[in-house]
Amino acid sequence: MVRSFVEMIMGDFGRQILYFYEANALIINLIVLAYGIILFFSWSNLVQIHRFLVIEIAKQIHLKNDLDKDSSPKKVLKKVRIPWAEAVQKSRFPWVAKMSGLLPHRKSVAILKTILIEEDLASNALSVINGRNIRKVMPNTKHMTRQDIESIKKKNS
Repeated sequence: MVRSFVEMIMGDFGRQILYFYEANALIINLIVLAYGIILFFSWSNLVQIHRFLVIEIAKQIHLKNDLDKDSSPKKVLKKVRIPWAEAVQKSRFPWVAKMSGLLPHRKSVAILKTILIEEDLASNALSVINGRNIRKVMPNTKHMTRQDIESIKKKNS
């Protein structure tokens, strides 16, 4: 009784979609599951690359005599080299995705530079030197969202 009521509310087009889904549920669900797994590993890969870069920057800060744990992120960025290529080589999964993004991208130095913000990496490296647990360091999604909005505005201008 409930099914007939739902089918009546859905209309002709909705019923066609329902029947198609019922006929192909296994294939559709496997595709959705595979997409979800790929996206999860892409997000995890981005976090892993971010943490790798933070640790490498923290090592360089520790080795520089003119930098310490109280330095500013801008000063750190002037004195430290960010090892983008090493991060791409170290990660095993071939895709990365923004934490708020739904499309994974093939990992490359150019993609990482657009997704990750250098000042965020430097400030996280300083916080790790000051005692923050590296497992709690995550890419800042607020910056990424603002960066997306700015790039869309530039394209529309």
